[in-house]
Amino acid sequence: MELLLTSLRQALRHLYDPASLRSNPLFGRLVSSEHAGPLAFQELLIAEIEALEPEAHLAPQADAWRIYRILIHRFVEQFTQREVAANLGLSIRQLRREEQRALQVLGNHLRRRYPEQLAGLAGAPDDEAEGALDDDIEHGDDLAGVSEAQEMAWLQRTAHSAPTDVAALIESVVETTRPLLAALSVRAHASVASGLPPALIQPVPVRHALLSMVTTAARAVPDGELAITVEERTGAVGITLECKAVGAPCNVEAFDDAIEVARQLLALSEGTLDVLMPGQADCALLLRMRLPMAHRATVLVIDDNADTLHLYERYLAQSPYRFVGEHQPGEALAQASRLAPAAIVLDVMLPEIDGWELLGRLREAPATRSVPVIVSTILPQEAFALALGAAAFLRKPFTQAQLVATLARVLSDLPQGAADQHGAAG
Repeated sequence: MELLLTSLRQALRHLYDPASLRSNPLFGRLVSSEHAGPLAFQELLIAEIEALEPEAHLAPQADAWRIYRILIHRFVEQFTQREVAANLGLSIRQLRREEQRALQVLGNHLRRRYPEQLAGLAGAPDDEAEGALDDDIEHGDDLAGVSEAQEMAWLQRTAHSAPTDVAALIESVVETTRPLLAALSVRAHASVASGLPPALIQPVPVRHALLSMVTTAARAVPDGELAITVEERTGAVGITLECKAVGAPCNVEAFDDAIEVARQLLALSEGTLDVLMPGQADCALLLRMRLPMAHRATVLVIDDNADTLHLYERYLAQSPYRFVGEHQPGEALAQASRLAPAAIVLDVMLPEIDGWELLGRLREAPATRSVPVIVSTILPQEAFALALGAAAFLRKPFTQAQLVATLARVLSDLPQGAADQHGAAG
């Protein structure tokens, strides 16, 4: 076996072990930046596996789907060979052959994508690596070299919480698991409440928790049904997974390990998972998850240009800030008083009313005098803006990162708790 496939297998078997990834021969070749760490290597490998997802029109039993499912279940989701073999209706010996073929497909894909970086990796592996690989194939099913506690600790250090669209997350989970659901004849549908606020979570661990629950549920209720409901629950985003068995009892024992792992992954985002047994003949299990809702400080943007307001809205969509636009300058002061925003972004080149005069009114009005105002204009008037009471200045054009960083800075400069008194409206 060539060195590329040996290194690739080792990287995938230890996909969530940072020390092993860093020492892998592919790490230095595929991760170009000297500042990038094992997480970048892990994300690259997962992205390249996902790039092999077949076209939707292909039949579920197509060869390309089998290769894709093996790579996803064995390495991204870290299922054992026995679990994957059972899912795909293969013997362990057949799965090992198919797994090797899947690795060759992925290796060829990487060679096409990174020809210069992978040049020179066609030689045979050293004896120690080859021996370890043989031992993996003969005796091993499970991920080795890193404990569950170590993996969770690494995720806690490396993953970061961000406002996340839970509806989009659920949609991606259902789409990813669709081939498995089709193979098991499991019907799945999701119902997501409209206007659902974002959740403040670590997206990758939560996605893996959801994938684990959905795939485990599908195996537990073959020919059954999975109903996913997402709704707002008293300051949190609630997700309910209802498992309905048809013609046979649900294999509840299949959930034991998956539930514990999912609980740990959700806990990284201060989420919870409860298991209920309704006792109904057609409903074997209810899984209820709660994710913390993102507190989004309201930002009022005053600009008469509709295109500019759309740009602000797009920039703030996946940020800790909730966008509210006002294109009629004459209504801006009244809107600010009603809304009590955490911050105001003001363009001073306005029709009908001078923006500098509006800044003065905002600074004088009791309802808005403590609200930080960021002046944003094409004019080079930073010193003038700050002298008139602006908290910060943004020269147009600016980037999303500059906008979010400026908002974070002016709000962090407020006295402790002051920002929380604004932005709750709406």
